[in-house]
Amino acid sequence: MIGRRQAGLYPRCALPPRARELEERCNSIMRDLPGAWPDDRRRMAQVLEDARAELEEMRARGMISTGAPLRLEEVS
Repeated sequence: MIGRRQAGLYPRCALPPRARELEERCNSIMRDLPGAWPDDRRRMAQVLEDARAELEEMRARGMISTGAPLRLEEVS
């Protein structure tokens, strides 16, 4: 069973530290967006778009990868 769960996913490759930081920033903005004033919404939307673009660039450059070889084995 352990070999079938998340097989082929290495968390460090899937979300390196910078990507994790960007994802947390995006999640924070999306949580705060509904209650923000219109002027703040525009600024927040721009920050969100910048973070999304950086994540896409990281993915395109291969810095974010979900296909890293990983083999999980039970140890008793």
